[in-house]
Amino acid sequence: METRLAERVKQMISALKNWQEILTVNGHSESSQLLEICRLDLQMKLNSISDSELAQFCEAVRISHAAATKSNLEASKLGPHFNGSEELPVYQNVVIMSEARVASRRKENSRK
Repeated sequence: METRLAERVKQMISALKNWQEILTVNGHSESSQLLEICRLDLQMKLNSISDSELAQFCEAVRISHAAATKSNLEASKLGPHFNGSEELPVYQNVVIMSEARVASRRKENSRK
């Protein structure tokens, strides 16, 4: 990616993050998640992360989570994408990462 375009993409990523926070604070979590998907997609392009690399990362997260999960019941609450029952299109991996990030934030906030 050329330098000028990369700088503009970084600015877009920053702007999306700001808008995402505004939406979240004002109770528009679904819209915020959509912006997060856009932001993650731009970050992938900026950092030249391929679809297969993202899929591998998501699989590593799934395996790591499964190892940390005490029972299959707990894993099933996360949905089919975490229990290996289906192979997902790459764009859904971005959604999964978004869901994992939101769940992680909720867990951190509940500890405080």
